[in-house]
Amino acid sequence: MKHLAFSPDSEGFDTLLLIKQSAFNEISLRKYYVDELDKVGARVLGLSLDYNSAGKAPVKTVIEPCLEQVMNIAKFKNIKLIMVQDAAYFKKLAKVTKAEPQLGYVVPCPLEGFEDIHITYGINYTRSFRDDDILPRLDFGNKAACDFIAGTLQTLGEGIIHSAVYADTPEQLKAALEPLLEAPMLACDVETFGLHIKDFDIGTIAFSSSKHEGIAASVCCKNQERVEAETERLILREFFEAYQGTLVFHNAGFDCQMLIRYLWMDNWYDYEGMYKGIDCLLKQCKAQDTKIIAYLALNACGADKSRYGLKSLAHEFAGNYAQSDINDITKIPSDALLEYNLVDCLSTIYVYETYFPRLVEDEQLQIYNEMFLPSLALMLEMQIVGMPIDLDRVQDAKRELSIIAWENEQKIRTNPRVKAFEQVYREAMAKQYNETHKKKRKTARDFLDYRLNPGSPDQLQDFLYTWGELPVIEKTDTGQPATGAKVLKNLVNHTDDTDMVNAIDSFIRLAKADKILSTFIKAFESKSIIKEDDQAWLHGSYNLGGTVSGRLSSSGPNMTNLPSGSTFGKLIKKCFRHKTKLFGGADFASLEDRADALLTKDSNKIKVYTDNYDGHSLRAYGYFSEKMPDINTVSEGTRCFTAKVGGTDVCFSAEDSIDYQGTKYTGVEFYEFLTSSGL
Repeated sequence: MKHLAFSPDSEGFDTLLLIKQSAFNEISLRKYYVDELDKVGARVLGLSLDYNSAGKAPVKTVIEPCLEQVMNIAKFKNIKLIMVQDAAYFKKLAKVTKAEPQLGYVVPCPLEGFEDIHITYGINYTRSFRDDDILPRLDFGNKAACDFIAGTLQTLGEGIIHSAVYADTPEQLKAALEPLLEAPMLACDVETFGLHIKDFDIGTIAFSSSKHEGIAASVCCKNQERVEAETERLILREFFEAYQGTLVFHNAGFDCQMLIRYLWMDNWYDYEGMYKGIDCLLKQCKAQDTKIIAYLALNACGADKSRYGLKSLAHEFAGNYAQSDINDITKIPSDALLEYNLVDCLSTIYVYETYFPRLVEDEQLQIYNEMFLPSLALMLEMQIVGMPIDLDRVQDAKRELSIIAWENEQKIRTNPRVKAFEQVYREAMAKQYNETHKKKRKTARDFLDYRLNPGSPDQLQDFLYTWGELPVIEKTDTGQPATGAKVLKNLVNHTDDTDMVNAIDSFIRLAKADKILSTFIKAFESKSIIKEDDQAWLHGSYNLGGTVSGRLSSSGPNMTNLPSGSTFGKLIKKCFRHKTKLFGGADFASLEDRADALLTKDSNKIKVYTDNYDGHSLRAYGYFSEKMPDINTVSEGTRCFTAKVGGTDVCFSAEDSIDYQGTKYTGVEFYEFLTSSGL
């Protein structure tokens, strides 16, 4: 553990700054933290936090011993505030499961004997090197520390509600909604009984016209019970159909989906009602989505996807107001649920006012209006309609996958290389035991219950690299030898040992079967909805801003990443089947390549489509041309043209020299002459 004293030792210290050793640089610490703390008279002592040689910080062997030293120093130095710029250490010290929601708070240390010391979470400045949006959050954490030292700290989110109306009856709901019809813009948020479309009943709903005032109303959740609310349903539908302003949602794909299914659809197949709801919310009410707005405005490739959640984006405004039991709204007292719903709405307005100007400034408005918002309608339709699935075929696939998993498990257990490794491992376990126990001695036979766990990356590393001596062809982000399916598939090319090849093949097939069973088959069984005609359907939740690349993503289940090809892909695809209808599909034929050819006007790329050349071969040649010395590509000089001159079809190439009416042309020039002259 290293230390840096940022004030003379004779003055003593009142603030500890903790950060991992790789970021423990005096100039940087002054720039990002200490200079601001100096302004409020803080006397800062910096300490480095331990990590092991692999760049990890296991709780028992690294974090706990390091924190024990830190707290002893804090007690000895009469420290008042500890700034922890490390999520793993803060979670252990504060006894919380997540660090980010604690940003901006200063709380008493929960450890016995240290209650007089306060702690606060902060951001490691090195994160800003890959994500520009980190700096405002870093400054926000510093402000909390400075305000605490100065005695001016205020609780986050306190007092943000200036005016609120809470409605519990149909009459109160109607009266509360009437003035909102004149509002040019409203944020809207719903609380439902679950996150799946099958839980479409609206528990409560909230609207806000500013980030400090709004209404929240009970609909199907009253006094912590689920009830029928047909009158409220009609009132809400009439309101939406009459409203002429702009509705702002955070993650419109969820809220609009639930509103459409609850308010406009009388049954699962009421597609006429579905289209009415989509038209009302997206066209008439001009729905906006602050999640997409923030996604485009931040444009942070290194940002965690959770960064686009409402709680995270509005944290500086509303603080950590999340309810621990929000997955079951009946467990939350009615008044707390309505206030929570309203704060969601106020936060949506805050996020809109914060990030929409940035979206405009970054010239992202056109793509937002012309690509993302129009895609919402199609996305909602996909979510609400769903995909038909045959549950009998799901069970057939489950049985077949279980057999594949069992067969490969048996192959692993009987593989000579695996058995030899397990014996060596047992001997090592016995040796380790005997080194720490003086009286009772053990042998490898005492550890016969040990079996190689193919699902353990650490054990696979030992088997493949340490004991198997295979080359490390790829590493994880933490520098460990990789053991993913793609790496395993490549490793078979690095050994002639048949038993090792067979073991690796069994690892791959077992992992794939287990993953499909636990991820897809489990979701197919638990997430499917049996509709009015006894047909089962799956409904995914799609996300327009869920990936760095901008591609559509999906969850619950993941409908955009189903297994493809091979035995496993075929098994899953066979599950999608309707009792009486056929699937139809359409796809662009190499859309990106065609667009690339048109934009670049590369003659080689154009020939792929005009003369049936092979685009894959062209790309291979582009990467490995030095290995293909005998390959000739299409050049500008070999382009061929066909023209009708004087009623006669004439063919010529770009390299031809053409004499026409006393003027000499190249093939390209002659073609351009014919085109421009109308000949």
